[in-house]
Amino acid sequence: MRSFQSCQRRHFYSFRERLAPKLGYSVAITRGVVGHEALAEYYTKKQLGESKEACLVSALQVVDSKYEEFSDMWNEFRQLKQVLTKYVEYYWDENWVPVEIERQHETFLDNKTSLSYGMRLDLLADVKGSLVLVDHKFVFNFFTDKELAMTAQLQKYLYTLNRNGIPVKTAVVNQIRYRELKNPDSSMIFKRSYIHSTEIERSRVMDEHKKVALGIQYMKNLDLDQHFRLTEMSLDKNTCGSCTFQPLCKDYLQGKSSKETKSVLYKNNDYLYDKEVI
Repeated sequence: MRSFQSCQRRHFYSFRERLAPKLGYSVAITRGVVGHEALAEYYTKKQLGESKEACLVSALQVVDSKYEEFSDMWNEFRQLKQVLTKYVEYYWDENWVPVEIERQHETFLDNKTSLSYGMRLDLLADVKGSLVLVDHKFVFNFFTDKELAMTAQLQKYLYTLNRNGIPVKTAVVNQIRYRELKNPDSSMIFKRSYIHSTEIERSRVMDEHKKVALGIQYMKNLDLDQHFRLTEMSLDKNTCGSCTFQPLCKDYLQGKSSKETKSVLYKNNDYLYDKEVI
């Protein structure tokens, strides 16, 4: 959704041609993915009733297992292990009881179309008898109040869970700062922001989602050449400057074939859901 809204051409390369950069993703994305896997392992072990030490060891082993694959991220992974160790120490006695971990859910957007929305939650926890949706975020700086107020992703997650009969109205943005700090006090590294939701807000967020989803569906129903020709390019220095598909767009603008560029720089992506959903 974000890809389509920021640049339709990027969405085309990612989800229609299913390309991904051979060199991998940014340091921030890789750190976040590995950090999420480590936290999932931690909460899984905790759900099974294992000791604090065993839970921490399992989480750190996840990071250790990535060193060979991402050998250039030794320093980032070292720092990530330090943060995870502090996280376990800081939150071990919390009153969160894990209910679901890394669980996928799906719902139809309405009864008139085949459009569906799929999501994978990080953690669903029981907190003193009430369910709370938890979303882990590895961040450089904590989110501002304005950014938190517009966290549409969590509204969509809550909507989907409610449609699946899971009565959760509150979400927590579980922020973990990865930047090096001179005085790494726990209150400066960890912050949990509560997002309270209403039925009307959840419904209106999904209405906005559906508008974009219909546009995506229309484009996907076109043949490949039509889809490519109709996609809009952002041509914005901020968007293009951080886009992994910039070389392909430059080939197009210069009237060159992108066949060789694709073979050298890209591979088939592997990050789609097993069951494709919009």
